Amino acid sequence: MQSIHKFIIMPNPQNKIVFTPEQHEFLKNNYETMTNQQLATALGLKLTRVRNEMRTLGLKRMELEYWTRKQKQFLIDNYKTMGDREIARIFAIKYPKEKGWSQSQVVKKRRQMELHRTELELFNIKERNRRRGRFGMMNHNNRPAPPVNCC
Repeated sequence: MQSIHKFIIMPNPQNKIVFTPEQHEFLKNNYETMTNQQLATALGLKLTRVRNEMRTLGLKRMELEYWTRKQKQFLIDNYKTMGDREIARIFAIKYPKEKGWSQSQVVKKRRQMELHRTELELFNIKERNRRRGRFGMMNHNNRPAPPVNCC
């Protein structure tokens, strides 16, 4: 691994590190094949400093796709009555994106937003799906009872 420990410490109160043209070139040439930690080690700098400089230079390994206000609002409005897989399917049609939508993305965002379902809400979502044939044919003899402490 190549090491470039040349950096300039500016005479200022923060001792701000200013990257040299060689360091910028090193980042541009190696960011796709080395991890951020490897780049930081090679430059003799902290990981956060290297990440910030890469962001400044526009060096991205992937393009992130953020949730829009409309998508978040749709999740807030529907998470109590729709399952995560169903929401992901709707998003795939209504809000298509390059990498598509997965159930785990919906679960993660729901948890980040602290949108939790009660046992009754989960039961109702499963029953709704069962009625629609999503869990196979509905068997009225083997229908689970609602949660004990709900109704």
